[in-house]
Amino acid sequence: MRKRETDRQANMRRCLVALACLTTASGLRRAARALPTMAEKPPKKDKPLTPSPKEPPRALSLRNLLGDAQLLIQIVKWSLVLGIGLVRAGSMLLGEAMMRSFYRTVVVIELRGVIADDRGFMNMCHWCLYNADNADIQDDGLVSVRRVERALDRAFSIRKAKAVVLRIASPGGTASESALLHARLKSLKNRAARRHQSRINRVHRRFLRFITRMKPSSPPEVLAYVDELCTSGGYFAASAADSIIASPCALVGSIGVIQRGFGFHRALRKDGVERRILAAGDAKAGLDPYLPKTRPGVAREKAILKELHDRFVTAVKEGRGDRLQYYAAADLAAEAQCTSWPSLSPAALAACWPNRIVTRHRRAQRGAGLFDGSVHGALTALKLGLVDDVVEETFPEAMKQRYGRRIFLKRLTPGRDLRLLVRPPAGPTQWR
Repeated sequence: MRKRETDRQANMRRCLVALACLTTASGLRRAARALPTMAEKPPKKDKPLTPSPKEPPRALSLRNLLGDAQLLIQIVKWSLVLGIGLVRAGSMLLGEAMMRSFYRTVVVIELRGVIADDRGFMNMCHWCLYNADNADIQDDGLVSVRRVERALDRAFSIRKAKAVVLRIASPGGTASESALLHARLKSLKNRAARRHQSRINRVHRRFLRFITRMKPSSPPEVLAYVDELCTSGGYFAASAADSIIASPCALVGSIGVIQRGFGFHRALRKDGVERRILAAGDAKAGLDPYLPKTRPGVAREKAILKELHDRFVTAVKEGRGDRLQYYAAADLAAEAQCTSWPSLSPAALAACWPNRIVTRHRRAQRGAGLFDGSVHGALTALKLGLVDDVVEETFPEAMKQRYGRRIFLKRLTPGRDLRLLVRPPAGPTQWR
């Protein structure tokens, strides 16, 4: 019994010690939470704001006054420039709108210079019939499809345009660029005709014409106006127009193809130089200027020229139609050939009397005087059907006589591209 009593007292002491330890630990934990830790810093106190010192007033000096006056002058100047520019732009737009409303619009595009691609053109004497200064060409004496395409698109897109006038002054150019310009003009003309036909066939327009008894309007006329010169590729492009008029002293024609070149084989043989060519193909070398010409080479070049010439003649016949006077041109060519009758050539004998009457029909079928490269004056070209009219007035007066006094001449300038970096190939083919 005494032993059990002793064990119970020992257990009671252990429980009291454990309870005292728990109470002490909880008290220490609360004290640790209440006291601030050493890592925490006291919050910073905001410093009172002190008023900034006032800037001293700027002294009234002559330098400061001049600076302010210059700034004011610049503001006034640029305000005036901007205002004047806006007024001019508005007046131009308003004036053009008034002109289109109360006047007939005639779009004018100038095609002046040699017809060639400006990316491969450097020397004019290899390309056209007449020589000229190379500086004039690099300025604005070059006509290409790239330069005039945007102006042509804009000209044929104007709805109320009465006519599109091509003011041509060109001695010719390359065969490919002339054909491309002719094809582009025909395409735009046909597209404008289709758009005009679709507009006039709308229901409300047909109803208005039925009520008012008005005739339907016609598509814009494509007119070619020749100031000085329209030969070779220039006439090829002009044949796409509906009508061609010229000034009295203009030159028209030169419907043909030419290829120029030189032969240096004798000079090389004299200097003891030998030309060596290795080619896979009999026709690869062509007509080399450093070798004597061969019959097969000449025959191949003539076949190419004949193909291009036939294309040129077909385009002119399609454009001019029945207006061409074949027999009058044949008689004119016969008179020119009769001047060389002492030479007793077959062409000269056939052109003289009485053989001229017998060979007249054959010469007319061949296109003598028209498609042989002859250049004619404006009055002779009018008799042969190459032009439709000869006007002796200035260009504005001629347009007023044709389309009325109340017309608005809207000029479109073709773009320029002066990156002439590539030299042309030797012996290019061109219209003449």
